[in-house]
Amino acid sequence: MNNNAKPSRVYSAQPVIISGFIALLLLLAALFAVWYQSVEENKRVLATTSHMQSEMQLIYQIRDSVSRRAVFLLHMTQTTYDPFLLDEQYIHFKDAASLFLLTREKLLGPGASETVLRIWEKASPLMNKGSGVQIKAAQLLLNNQFTEAQKVITTEVLPIQEAVMSALDEMLNIQQQAVDEQLTNAKVLNKRTDIILLGLSGVILLLGIFVAGFVARRSAQSENQLREQSDRVRALYDVSSISGLSLDEQISEMLRLGCQLTNMQTGFLLRLDKHQNGGSNPASNEIINTISIGDPQNTDFGEKLLNSQFCLDNLRSSTPVVIDNSTIDDINIFNDDQKIQFSNYIGISLNVHGKNFGVLNFISRKPRKKLFTDTDKDLVTLMGSWMSVTLERIIEQSELADAKNVAESANQAKSNFIAN
Repeated sequence: MNNNAKPSRVYSAQPVIISGFIALLLLLAALFAVWYQSVEENKRVLATTSHMQSEMQLIYQIRDSVSRRAVFLLHMTQTTYDPFLLDEQYIHFKDAASLFLLTREKLLGPGASETVLRIWEKASPLMNKGSGVQIKAAQLLLNNQFTEAQKVITTEVLPIQEAVMSALDEMLNIQQQAVDEQLTNAKVLNKRTDIILLGLSGVILLLGIFVAGFVARRSAQSENQLREQSDRVRALYDVSSISGLSLDEQISEMLRLGCQLTNMQTGFLLRLDKHQNGGSNPASNEIINTISIGDPQNTDFGEKLLNSQFCLDNLRSSTPVVIDNSTIDDINIFNDDQKIQFSNYIGISLNVHGKNFGVLNFISRKPRKKLFTDTDKDLVTLMGSWMSVTLERIIEQSELADAKNVAESANQAKSNFIAN
């Protein structure tokens, strides 16, 4: 056979559907993974931001206690004329110091951020120095050393207080910047995640539409194939049940119907005699029947095909042999320097009484518009089974007729012998 011949392509919907559903599941898993990662990242950002805001709140409390402590110290300078008021302001001064210590313990406790610890380590010596000079000034006021206390407050307390407040403000600004940066990063990440989720959702939607459309289309094709197969089986039954036709006439009608249903030009019922060595005996090969629709060269074509190695290969095949090439005008098969040209071929081997008998095939020189389908193969297989049964009946009728003739000849001879 020439290498130009191309076998019929068979497409199975099952791998496409399975691959589509697997792809959908993988995309859904990816969608869930991205969504879950986004949720977890948002939880982390929320927890971090909440912790940083809690630290900011503590820093605000420390700043407030430092400010109030300085205010109470100034109030003490204004109540020196009244010991009771002075003691009252001193108590408030110590309460502010206690609040400072308590808040500092919370701020620097377990879970404190590295930023807070780094800035606090830098500002801590200044705060300790400021606390010391404030205590010194308060003791001077309690000891009625008003002039010395005023000097300490002016030269030491107020400058250090201003520096401590600046350090705390810097800490607040840095913490606020960290919170803003965290929220900005979270916003960018959420936007990127939204784009990814939107893209994956779009792909899933398109893939789902494709799979649904493919399944619907394949279902419609399957229904059409079932309907077509049912119509073909009914047509075969109608031909085989026509009354008044001999078996040879039924074979002719079946070949004609096969040409019509397969959209082929010529149908052949061939008998092939296969040797044990795999070759054929041309003297025993014969065209049992042929029907041509629109192909006047079928007689010469059939003789060439009858003795070709191609048909012998078809005889050895247990499944339909199909050549479907709608893009190449001619497929060439060479046998003993004889050129056979056709565009499409479908054939099935025939078994009669359990032995290879011949081939039922349909050939067309004109390209088909559609590829051969499984329905076409099933049709040819069913027709091959019908042909095998019909040929068995023809052979049995022939053998019965021969036996009847032999018996009648024997009776006639016996009668003649007795008469003589």
